Amino acid sequence: MNYYFITPDLNLNVVSVSDQIRITSDYRIEDSKFIDNFYFEEVCKPKLANAVLEHRAKLTDYIDISASGFSHRLLISDKLKNILSNSIKERFQFFRNKVYQNNQGYDFWLVHPISDGLNWINFSKSELVLRKRKRQGGTVLVNYPKINSAEKFLNEVMRLKTEKKRLMLNKVHILDGRIDFFCLRYVVGGVKYIVSEKIKSEIEYQKITGLKFEII
Repeated sequence: MNYYFITPDLNLNVVSVSDQIRITSDYRIEDSKFIDNFYFEEVCKPKLANAVLEHRAKLTDYIDISASGFSHRLLISDKLKNILSNSIKERFQFFRNKVYQNNQGYDFWLVHPISDGLNWINFSKSELVLRKRKRQGGTVLVNYPKINSAEKFLNEVMRLKTEKKRLMLNKVHILDGRIDFFCLRYVVGGVKYIVSEKIKSEIEYQKITGLKFEII
């Protein structure tokens, strides 16, 4: 079975403008209950930010946003939430999140991951890279020896972090057919959301807007 990274659809015929979100509002980053203070952990009744769409932007089922309150998370419609929530084995929380446009509010969902899907990765067939600093400044990615389990991978991530080095998955191989939707961190490019061929087909069948798929 093929798997895909979820990516934003940048087609202006779909989203109308390159940056759908103009501002975010109604949050205090210093508030201990603000959602950004919880990274891959469960939270009860968090404080959320509201998204304000550009007045010309099209309201899509998936809204691409990386501002405070939304980083590493998905902002999705009821329609897309129904597809994804029926396919969850890993742990997510869904919070109602307002999206405003031209003084009108819309109910969306913020998808907050509690755990990632490292246990669904076949490490013996995946490729790892290490990001480390160069003497002359900047960083470089270098290949890293294979690791054969999620536990050993996480231990190595933590060890190298103390040396200010970052170990990441580069080419990902998923244990075929065991899961349809999950989130993955420690990947080149940041946190990734992954769907199976089955979920991709359902999303396309229901004409979900705002996202595309990058085959893994």
